Amino acid sequence: MTDPTDTQSPAPAADFDSPWKEAIDAFFRPFMALFFPAVHDLIDWSRPHEFLDAELQRITRDSTIGRRYADRLVKVWSLAGAEVWLLLHIEVQGRADAGFPLRMFQYWYRIFDRHGEVEIISLALLTNEPAGGELREYRRERDGAGLRFRFRVHGLPDRDEAELAARAADNPFAVVALAQLAAHRRTGAPATPSASYARARSSRCCIVTVTPARMPSSCCASSTG
Repeated sequence: MTDPTDTQSPAPAADFDSPWKEAIDAFFRPFMALFFPAVHDLIDWSRPHEFLDAELQRITRDSTIGRRYADRLVKVWSLAGAEVWLLLHIEVQGRADAGFPLRMFQYWYRIFDRHGEVEIISLALLTNEPAGGELREYRRERDGAGLRFRFRVHGLPDRDEAELAARAADNPFAVVALAQLAAHRRTGAPATPSASYARARSSRCCIVTVTPARMPSSCCASSTG
């Protein structure tokens, strides 16, 4: 059966997604706490989470989505003991295009079609655009009947930089967010949140060094969290 959500997508752009994926892999819980605290608080963090890379590839294999996006599909467990899949979509470069809400619905639909028994939570982070509210939607209606799909969205430019700087003391993803904001403000280019990770012997803290693209060294920061 033909997928009714199949559409043509933008041509691939530069490969900025990998550093974001690496940062999310290394600091998934701080990422959720910083950008989606309500969902973070639903998760049982005593149980391990799992990145479903193979399943995400199956969902997106027939869609040329471009390299402006950093997508992750993560299996977590709720505090009530239920399995939950989180679909994370990161707009790394530029602003969300007109097909953004449809793309979010398309991914949700494909997961639901394969795994309808699993709760799916769709989350989007816009790194260079205000969100304009906590929810966005894809709508396909006529005369009050049809489809309305809503998903959570967070705009990085909506964040107060002073608040992010204060959070950086105990949340390493706040450092990534500050670097991204500074890079966009200076050049319009996304930051590259990759460098070295180190694990302290006597604690569970990680050290991350974030090197923004084309930024002076004084703008770079490191933090433990």
